[in-house]
Amino acid sequence: MEIGQHYQQLMATLRMSHHSEKTGNLTKIIKSVPDSDIPGALDPRVRDTVEQHAQDLTLLLPEEGSEAAKESGEFGQPEMSAEEIAAFPIEDIRTAMVRSSLDIIRGDIRIIGETIEGRNGDIALRIYRPHTGVSLPAIVYLHSGAFIAGGLDESQHICKALAEMAHAVVIAVDYRLAPEYPFPAGLTDSLDTVQWAYSQADTIGINPEQIAVVGSSAGGNLAIGCSVLDRQQGTSFIGFQALLYPPLNPASVTAEDFQWKLNDHGTEDKRQHTHRELTVGAIQGYAFLGGKVYDLYLQQRAKKTDPLVSPLLLEDISQMPETMIVTAEFDYLNHEGEAMAAKLARAGIQTTLLHYQGVDHAFVDKLGYYPQAEDCLAEIARAIRQKWGIDRIEST
Repeated sequence: MEIGQHYQQLMATLRMSHHSEKTGNLTKIIKSVPDSDIPGALDPRVRDTVEQHAQDLTLLLPEEGSEAAKESGEFGQPEMSAEEIAAFPIEDIRTAMVRSSLDIIRGDIRIIGETIEGRNGDIALRIYRPHTGVSLPAIVYLHSGAFIAGGLDESQHICKALAEMAHAVVIAVDYRLAPEYPFPAGLTDSLDTVQWAYSQADTIGINPEQIAVVGSSAGGNLAIGCSVLDRQQGTSFIGFQALLYPPLNPASVTAEDFQWKLNDHGTEDKRQHTHRELTVGAIQGYAFLGGKVYDLYLQQRAKKTDPLVSPLLLEDISQMPETMIVTAEFDYLNHEGEAMAAKLARAGIQTTLLHYQGVDHAFVDKLGYYPQAEDCLAEIARAIRQKWGIDRIEST
């Protein structure tokens, strides 16, 4: 892809201009809209996308929902029955959730398809490797899609970019999706892939002591679930996790540092009057759809308060790996990420909270269109390289 001069300028601004502060084990990095100095501004590139989806998301809101319910994010919709799940227009939703991205890599990444045997059947993988003969770190990548959508094709540009930026082998997992395969199918596939990567390190050409998991949205929930189970079974294969705007408290349980309120998402700022209705509708629509998604995902096989479903409710997180959590200003999940970052830091875990202003949920899926998407992947890659003291290695 040929990158325009304006895009390059925006990228340079994001790299150089940010606010950073460190308190104990928590480092907070805040990045503003690169071409606006107005607090609460919606990035103009993001606005175009939100406008395209806002009407559909708003239509998801129940007409009978009270204003108080919409402000709190608690719509109180009844749990879907088996008949309603069977009739749910899953393929239409999957199509509507696709976001276009661009291939931004400058070099050449080798792509290999692989199928491994998991505990519950075959798992399709796609492996991305820079051209080098040396052993590299591994990144197990878990795509977005609300547990019901997404796949290897949709995440290919992200994985290629991560492989190039981190100089690592990226292993993308085509984990099973709900409603066809409810909880814990996707989580099991994800953990099986981590274990396979460790056991096959020599064959793959990775360092088994340098395995990271990176998860986007629902993939972020699965990523931290893998880390929890990895520690519980005493293996500790995962040395670093990056969670991009992950759902961490679908039970909406009030916890330390967390209580969901619409006006805590930047939407109350009077300076945002030109886009408040747009962002509020999107946030409310996502919040309501989230309830339906968890009916499809769980199907009464677990409660929303299960710590593997709501990781913010975990009692002991003192053994978690070093963590980066990415949040977005206009995302209904941003406070869950902030609360988890604070909780991890209190437990003694080195944690980075990377917050992007002016963008919405799943902004990294718009790689090549939003400069914040590329900048975010570069920040994750830099953290992974720093974690293991690895400089960029030229291909051999």
